[in-house]
Amino acid sequence: MKNFDEKKYKRRLQKVLTSEVLTKALLRLPKKERSMFVMTFLRNDRLEYVCKVLSISKREAVELKKQTVNDFLENIVKLEVAYLFDNEGSEE
Repeated sequence: MKNFDEKKYKRRLQKVLTSEVLTKALLRLPKKERSMFVMTFLRNDRLEYVCKVLSISKREAVELKKQTVNDFLENIVKLEVAYLFDNEGSEE
């Protein structure tokens, strides 16, 4: 796991954890997708390392990464919509 930048990792993690929506969106991911998210987007680990840790092929890793992004973004949208409906009419 070369090129790991702990300061960048901590900054990225802090951004996610200080946002309730992003934290919830991350926690709603299945375990393998959550691991993929942390390793690729927060830690910036190399594909080879991710494949080794998750015991998957490069092809599977690429597909998992795509699925992770889609599911993460879908979770954000669902959470934002739920927030809007929960707070509907609270401005009155």
